[in-house]
Amino acid sequence: MTHAEPLRITVASRTAEVRPDEFLRIFDPIQVVQENLIDVGPCVSQRILEAQGGHLDIKQGRAEVTFTATLPTTQP
Repeated sequence: MTHAEPLRITVASRTAEVRPDEFLRIFDPIQVVQENLIDVGPCVSQRILEAQGGHLDIKQGRAEVTFTATLPTTQP
């Protein structure tokens, strides 16, 4: 099998707001759980993707928060 281009899935929101201090530790499960148990989604999602050889990125623009999940693919 050969490796193909990775699969990328992007989810963006123009209504979500992430404070700068939250943005820096959004994937830190210890900080997130201590503050709000409901916000563990990015931490769990990142661990699942990493277990499959992928990764989760976050970008914050002027009026948008974007998560991009990247997973490796293979071709027969």
